[in-house]
Amino acid sequence: MTLCLLRITGEHDVCFRGLDGEECTGFIRQVRRKAFEAGKSRDKEWMADYAVSCFADDALKWSIKVHRDVLEDWDVLQRALMEEYCKDRVSSIERSGVAGTTPAAAPAAAPRVALPIITSTMTGFVRVVAETPEAGSYISKTVDPRFGVLRTCTEAADAARVKLIPLMSNYGIQLVDFPEPYCWLGVSLTDTLEKGGQIGPETFGNLCPTSAPASHAMGTSTKDLPGPARSNIWLFQSLDSCIISVWSNFDYIYLLQPMVNLGNKRILAVSNCPKFLKGNSDMRYAKARLIFEPA
Repeated sequence: MTLCLLRITGEHDVCFRGLDGEECTGFIRQVRRKAFEAGKSRDKEWMADYAVSCFADDALKWSIKVHRDVLEDWDVLQRALMEEYCKDRVSSIERSGVAGTTPAAAPAAAPRVALPIITSTMTGFVRVVAETPEAGSYISKTVDPRFGVLRTCTEAADAARVKLIPLMSNYGIQLVDFPEPYCWLGVSLTDTLEKGGQIGPETFGNLCPTSAPASHAMGTSTKDLPGPARSNIWLFQSLDSCIISVWSNFDYIYLLQPMVNLGNKRILAVSNCPKFLKGNSDMRYAKARLIFEPA
C-alpha cells in the first residue's frame, strides 16, 4: 500500500471529520460514488487509500490509532468506520415506528472500547520487524561510522536502550546509550535542499540521534546531514506496540514508512515507498515496522 498524503486544510471535494453516524454513512456513500466515477469501484485498495486521504480532525486521529491493516482494504475500513461512528445511530424506522405499532426497544449500544493511553515513561528496546531477517532485529546502540545515522543489529545485547516518554500530543524516544544532547530518536531528511528544506511526497531520510523534542521542534543530528531533523514525530499504538513517525508540513501530514538498507543496515523513513524503491532499484531495501519491546 502507498502511504497516503492526508490533506487537512484547503479545498477537498470529500472530507470526513468523524462527527457522527450520519456523516459516516454519507462519507461511505461519497467514497463509493467517487470510486464508480473513477472506474475503481472494484479496487478495494484504491478506495481505502482515497478514503484515508479525506480524513480530518477526529477521523484522522482515529486512523493513526488503528492497525494499518484496517486502512488498506475498503471492505475492512468501511466496517471499522461503521463500528466506530454509527453505534449510537437510530434508524428512521426506529424513530417513527411501523404502522402504528410500538417498536421493540433497541438493544443497548455496545460500549466504546477506550484505547489504552500510556501516561508514564516505559523503558525497553525498538525491535525492527522487516520482510526478511536479513534486515536485522533491533535499532543498534552504535551508529554508522561514516554518517552518524542509526542502523540495525541482530542481537538484543547490541540494541539501543530507549525510554518511551509521553509528550503533549506525541511521544519522545530517548536513546539511553547516547550522550546528550543528541540522545533522542529522530529523522533527518536527506533530499529537501531543492525544496527549501520541506518534506514532500517523494522525500526520504535517515533515523538518527537528534536533540531533545521538548526544547524545540527541529533537532540537530550528530553529523552534518543535509535537510532538517526532528525528534517530535513519534506516535505509539498501544494495542500492538507499533511506533510510527508522522511529519507535518504546512497543510499535509506524512506517514513515514521505515525501510532498512540490506547492504549497510541503515534505517530510513520514506514518504512514498513505491517511488523510492523505483528510484533506488540498484540497492536492496526491506520495508519494516518499529515495535516497542519492554525491557
